[in-house]
Amino acid sequence: MPRHVRTIALEFFGNVSHAVPAIVEIKDYLDATLKKTDRIDGGLEHMDERYIKAVGYATKAARQQRPKMVLIADIASDDETR
Repeated sequence: MPRHVRTIALEFFGNVSHAVPAIVEIKDYLDATLKKTDRIDGGLEHMDERYIKAVGYATKAARQQRPKMVLIADIASDDETR
């Protein structure tokens, strides 16, 4: 396993129809980019509004409401700067 892991939480508020294509594009970008580097995708999880509510997800944004969708990614590498 790589020595360093970064966790990224992307929260989507507002219209879900905008979030879905963005999540697909992010996934495609990660797939293409990670193949060309020494980084690996340690995990990728998508949560919809029902799941967010069920697990009691607390937003990281400075907002009172919960996001409509969340994408969480773990990116791992031996190089701490990458």
